[in-house]
Amino acid sequence: LILYWTHLTLSQLLSNTDKMAKCRVCSDKLTLPYIQCAECAPFFNLCLCCFANGSKTGSHQPWHSYKLIHANIPVISAGWSAIEEIKMLSAIERYGLDW
Repeated sequence: LILYWTHLTLSQLLSNTDKMAKCRVCSDKLTLPYIQCAECAPFFNLCLCCFANGSKTGSHQPWHSYKLIHANIPVISAGWSAIEEIKMLSAIERYGLDW
């Protein structure tokens, strides 16, 4: 079992495809952080609960290598996480710069 630590790019954070939106085991909507199997390609994503329970389905096994998908990285400013920056940019887009 190998655990990789992975940062999402801004485009990955903003994308919202069905394959990335749900856990492949329980079908719950994924929230950051979540787990992505490095051996079951492409986009075999697990919620933290299913990962912690050692869930398996189809060819996916609990001993596969994983990536931890999160967004706690600075993109524009070193003091803000990517999620905080996306929320700020969304607010600017919605309300303008004069708020």
